[in-house]
Amino acid sequence: MKKAIPFLAILFVCFQTSTAQTYKPQNGFRMLRQDEIAYLNNLYQSFYSAIPHEYKDWRGNGDTKEFSAVKHWCNVEPDFDKCTGICPTTLGKVDPYSISLNMDFTMPDQESSGLMIAAYQSITDYTNPVQIAKALKAAAKSKVSIRIYNNIYAADASFSSNEFGISYCPKIPPVKIQLPINAALAVMGIRSDVCPILDESTKQADMHGNYYDNAFIVLGKPIIKKAEKQYDYGLKSNSYAIAFDNKQIGKLINQNIMIRITGDAADIAAVIKMIDWKKLDSMVSK
Repeated sequence: MKKAIPFLAILFVCFQTSTAQTYKPQNGFRMLRQDEIAYLNNLYQSFYSAIPHEYKDWRGNGDTKEFSAVKHWCNVEPDFDKCTGICPTTLGKVDPYSISLNMDFTMPDQESSGLMIAAYQSITDYTNPVQIAKALKAAAKSKVSIRIYNNIYAADASFSSNEFGISYCPKIPPVKIQLPINAALAVMGIRSDVCPILDESTKQADMHGNYYDNAFIVLGKPIIKKAEKQYDYGLKSNSYAIAFDNKQIGKLINQNIMIRITGDAADIAAVIKMIDWKKLDSMVSK
C-alpha cells in the first residue's frame, strides 16, 4: 500500500502535464508566444513605474503592480479554468499589442464633503445657470485620474469619441502643456464656469454637470487628423486621430502612447510633474 501513494502522485502529475500540453484554446483564441508574454509584462511594469501611486494625502485606487500577460485574456476566453497563456487570434494581425493602466486619487471624504456643502450653500437662485456653474466648478477639485494606453489604432470614425481628445469651454482655448520631452500632442481642456453646462433635454443648468478639466497627451506617432465639435449643452470638443503603421501591427513595439488625465487643472499640473516622461518617451519606437 505504501508503494501505491508515490505511484498515484506521479500519475496525477503526468495527467496535469498532459492536460496542459494537449489543451487547445476555443475558436478565436491561440496560445501566446514567450516573446509576446515578455513584451506585455515588461510594458505593464514600465507603465506602472512611470506614473505616481501617491498624491497628497488622497486615497489611491488603481491597477496593482501585479500583472501577468498569461492571464490577461481570461475574462474573455470561454474556458476560464484553462485560460492561462491564451490570447485572441486577432492579436498581432488585426489588433495591436496594447494594454492600459489606470490610477485614481480621491480627496479625503471630510474634505470633499466640505467642498460640496460650501458649493451648494453658495447657490441662492437655482434657476441661475452661472451660479450653479460656479458652485459645481468650485466643488470639482476632489479627484484626479490617470489613464495610459499604448498602440492606439482605430478607424477614423471612432475618433469622434471623447476617449481620443478633450472637451472644454469654447471661451477658453485648449492650453498647451509643457513637458520635458517632445510630445506629438500635449493639451488641456478647461471646463470653466463661464460656460455653464446645460441639461440636454431641458436646456436648463445641469445640476450634475461635470466641470473637471482634462488633459490629453500623445507620444510617438504624430496626429494625422483633428475634428472640432460644438455641443448644444455648452461644451466644445477636439478629437484627434493618432498615426499608426498597420504594416507593423505584428511587431512588439510601441508606435504611440496616449495619456489622459482628468481633474482640476491645478491637480493635473501637479500630477504631470510626477510622471516619468523620459521613461515613457524611451518606450516609443523611434
